[in-house]
Amino acid sequence: MYLQGLLDNSINKKYAFPIYYNKVLLKESPKARDELIIIFKDHMMNQGKHAKWDDAKGTWSNQLVRNEKEARDIAEQIVARITEDPDGQNFMPKSGKGKHLMRRALDIPEYKVKDYIVRDSRVLQNYASKMGFRIEWGRMHGKMDIDDILARHEELMRRDGKFTEDRIAEVRRDFLADYEREAGIHVRDPDAMNQTVVRNLKSVAGMTYLPLAGITSIIDATAMPVFEHGFKNVFKTAMSVVDGDFKNMRLNGKQVRVGGEAMETVRPVVQYRVLTDSVRDIQPKLMERTIQTAERGFYMANLLSPITSGAKQIDGMITIPEFFRRITTIKNNGKISQFEIGELARYGITEPIARRLADMPWGKSDAGMPLLDLEMWPSATFQDRELKRTMATYLAQHARNTIMHSTTGDRPMIVDGFMYLKWKPWMSRLGMKIDERASTATVKYARVENAIMSMPFQFLNFAFAANNRIMAASLDPARQHRLAGVITLFGISYLTLKLKKDDWWFENKDFSEVMLRTLDQSGITGLYTDIGYHALHTAIATGMHNPDTSWLKGKYKPTMGEDAVDKFGAVPGMIHGWITGANEMLFGNTAEGFRDITYHAPVLGLFGLSDDIRSMTRQ
Repeated sequence: MYLQGLLDNSINKKYAFPIYYNKVLLKESPKARDELIIIFKDHMMNQGKHAKWDDAKGTWSNQLVRNEKEARDIAEQIVARITEDPDGQNFMPKSGKGKHLMRRALDIPEYKVKDYIVRDSRVLQNYASKMGFRIEWGRMHGKMDIDDILARHEELMRRDGKFTEDRIAEVRRDFLADYEREAGIHVRDPDAMNQTVVRNLKSVAGMTYLPLAGITSIIDATAMPVFEHGFKNVFKTAMSVVDGDFKNMRLNGKQVRVGGEAMETVRPVVQYRVLTDSVRDIQPKLMERTIQTAERGFYMANLLSPITSGAKQIDGMITIPEFFRRITTIKNNGKISQFEIGELARYGITEPIARRLADMPWGKSDAGMPLLDLEMWPSATFQDRELKRTMATYLAQHARNTIMHSTTGDRPMIVDGFMYLKWKPWMSRLGMKIDERASTATVKYARVENAIMSMPFQFLNFAFAANNRIMAASLDPARQHRLAGVITLFGISYLTLKLKKDDWWFENKDFSEVMLRTLDQSGITGLYTDIGYHALHTAIATGMHNPDTSWLKGKYKPTMGEDAVDKFGAVPGMIHGWITGANEMLFGNTAEGFRDITYHAPVLGLFGLSDDIRSMTRQ
C-alpha cells in the first residue's frame, strides 16, 4: 500500500533509473567502445529519433534520425560524452546535480547495454543519497532549479538596496557551495588522480591514528544524551532497562533507522563522519576497493561503528517517550515549558503537527512506556506519508544532533577540497576559468578543486561539529540541560582518557596537563583547543616556550620540521614518519627506524599490536 501510494503520486511516472556506464571498460577497450556505439546506432535507427537538449529553449526535443551515418555520428558523440563525463553519463545542460537528478539522454533498455554498465551496490547507495536530496529539493522549491534560486536571491538583495555588489556575490557563491556539498556534487571529477590518491591516503591515515576512536566516541555517546535530554530522562530510560522493558526499548531505538540514521554497521557512514569523505568512486580500482574494505573492518574492530550506531538508537529510546508526552499534552490542551516548545520548533514541529502526530497509532508497553512502530502508521494518502516522514525526520535529526558529525553548515568549503576565489586577470595564465554560476554580472569567481586542500582538516570533523552543537549550545540560555551536559562531557572525557592511557602516562603528568587534555577531547571548547595546541606546539618548536619550566605543556615536543609537517594534517605526518624511519634503517639504526615506522603503520594500533611489535626491538 505504501509503495503503491508513492507510485500513484509520483512526480514523474515515466522516470527511468539512470544508467551508470562502465567508463573504465570503455576507456581501456576500443572493442567495447565500438560495440556500444553500434548498439546505440541500431537502437536509434529502430526508434527513428533521438532526444536532444535545446539550450535556447531549455527543453528536450526529438531529433529525427534519417540514415545510418547520422545515427552513428550521434552514437559516437554520446559514447565520447560518457567516457569524458566525471559522473559517468552525459549531463543535462545547466543541471549541475549529477545523473541521479535528470532523465536519461538516451532512453535505451538496460538489457541492450548490460555488458557495458556498472552493476554494483555502490550505484544504489549513490542513487539513494543524491536522489533523496533531489526529492527534498523538489518538495521545498518545486520546479525551480539552483540557477532559478540563485537568480532570485540576487534579485531580492539588489531590490533591497542594502547590500554591496561584493556582498551579493559572496552570498551567491556561498549558497552555491552549500548546495553542491549537500547534493554530493562538490567534487566534479572524483576520478582525478589527486582525489584518488588523497582519498586512499586519508583512509590509511585513519586506520593509523584512530585505533582508539571507539573509546573516544563514548564521550558523545553517553554525555550528549544528557546534554539533550537531561539527567532525569536518561535515568528514566536506564530504569526501564532494569524493569525488563528492553525489548520494547529496542523497538523504539530501531525507528531511528527509518530516517537513515544508526546505519553505521551496515553502510560506510563512519568514513564520512571521521574523514569528511562523502565522495566515493563508483568504480574504484583494486587498491581503493581493498583499502575501503579494510577501513570498514577497522572501524568495526575499534568499535567506532557499533558504538555510534548504538548511541543513536539509545537517543531514540530516550527521545520517543519524552516526545510522546509533549505531543499528547498539546493534544489535550495542556501546557509544556517554553524550553520544550523551542526544542520542538527547532525541528519544525508546530502545534497542529503535534496534534496530528498524537492521533497516530502509538502503542504502550506493560510498564506504560510509549511505543513507536512507523511501519504500522497509515501510508495510503499523501498526508499520511508526509506525517510519517515528519516523524522519521525528527528522530533522525535528533540522533544526528546528539551523536555528532559536522554538516555543511559547520565547516568551510576548503575542508571539502574546493573553494571559490575572486577572479584576477593573472589567474587565466594558470589555466583557471571564471565559474559563471558562482559569479554575478560584476563580480567574478574562479573555482579551485584539489583534494590536497582538505588534508589539514582530516580529523577535525568532531571539532567543527562541537563548535555549534556543544560550545555554542552551552552558551545558549534556551538550552535546558546545558550545565548538566557540560559537566557530563567533562567527566566522561576524563574517564575515557583513563581508558586510553596507561597508568605510567598519568604518573608523568601534572594536574593542569591532565585537565587540559580532558578539556581538549571533551568538545566543550569546540575547535579552539585544537587551535591552541597547534599554536603551543609552534611556540615550543621555535623555542619561544619551554614546557619543562611551565605548567602549560603540549601534547609532545616537536622539532620545527615536525611542527611544519603537522600543520598540513595527518597524511603528511604519516608519510614523514615512514620516510624518517626508512632513513634511519638505511643508515644502520635499524631498531630505532623500525620503531618509528610502527608508530605510523596502519592497523597496528588495534589491540596493542604496535606495542607488542615494538617490544621485539627493545634490548
